[in-house]
Amino acid sequence: MSKLKVLRAIIMGPPGSGKGTISTRIIKDFKMRHLSSGDLLRSHIVNETSLGLKAKEYIDKGKFVPDETMTDLILNELGQLPKDQSWLLDGFPRTLPQAEALYKSQPVDVVVDLNVPFKVIIERIEGRWTHAPSGRIYHNIFHRPKIEPVKIKTEKDDQATSNDTETPPPPLPNLELDTENDTPVNAAIIKSEQSREVPDHSPEKRRKKSSAFSELFGEGKDDITGEDLIQREDDKPETVKKRLEEYQNLTKPVLEFYRNHGLLAQFTGKYSNEIWPEVHKYLSTKMEPQQYTHYG
Repeated sequence: MSKLKVLRAIIMGPPGSGKGTISTRIIKDFKMRHLSSGDLLRSHIVNETSLGLKAKEYIDKGKFVPDETMTDLILNELGQLPKDQSWLLDGFPRTLPQAEALYKSQPVDVVVDLNVPFKVIIERIEGRWTHAPSGRIYHNIFHRPKIEPVKIKTEKDDQATSNDTETPPPPLPNLELDTENDTPVNAAIIKSEQSREVPDHSPEKRRKKSSAFSELFGEGKDDITGEDLIQREDDKPETVKKRLEEYQNLTKPVLEFYRNHGLLAQFTGKYSNEIWPEVHKYLSTKMEPQQYTHYG
């Protein structure tokens, strides 16, 4: 079978699945343009375009940006690309109406879906610690700070030790995964990003935000400034679980839609370095790569 000269692809995967990492590797090894719906939406809002102003009306009211508006945004962007330009669409479509509208207007050659177990994603994200002023991110496994948060022994720990029992963590929801961003582009997320223009990074504010975190851990320190690290609300296990459930409920029909059209290619694994070789091998059957970059 002859290979395509122009490849039109979509990448999907839950928040924390490594979608951003895989996308970066794809556009490096294949001559493709990366289009992120979230980045495009923010750009239109900042530049006060007609689409951006329309989207902002919903965001300011705490509502989802309608499917029609998001579809117009993406189709407008795709329509401006040269006809011989390959593209990788990231973050769109998120709903079945969006997928159906895109399918009618723009041909799609393949949909890459990253199927990473939810348990792995939760463990990965909850290990993140952040230096709020700089945005530097550390991880208790992959990128440890020099001074790590240390678990503080509490009265509850003493009681558990004396009883020689351990309270199990709450069970994960029983989710059947057909499918990291990326959670739905919703008003709360975008609004919170807009509100970061004048962040308060005072020690008092950071300590207040990380109070729950500090109850269990002595505060770790940023390698460069020596300031405290915090655990963001979005990185807490209960928040991550909720986002994953929302993602699955919203995108399961989208994946079924593309599976029924013979476009879905699913890649299962725990880590990006495990998934990447298979993604590259598959895309190489569709389009000639510029190179193969090995990681890890």
